[in-house]
Amino acid sequence: PGSPLLELQDQRRLKLQTRIKEKDVPFIQVGQAVTVTIDALAGVELAGRVSKLIPAGDARTHTFEVEIELPAQAGLYPGMFGQASF
Repeated sequence: PGSPLLELQDQRRLKLQTRIKEKDVPFIQVGQAVTVTIDALAGVELAGRVSKLIPAGDARTHTFEVEIELPAQAGLYPGMFGQASF
């Protein structure tokens, strides 16, 4: 009771979630192009786009969450680690 039986994932619509410093918030806009490197894909660079900037920051870390939509890519799976370059 209370725990999921299964989890469905659409690998055609993956997102990278990252945090940015509060001083960088004015420079990030929805729709902005972002280069994303996935470590497990041997340095493959993906052309992502900012899909969401969460307007509530973390008071402890002074950071804000950003979601980046990623294009479909062979070998890219949920849970992989990536780095975004704005």
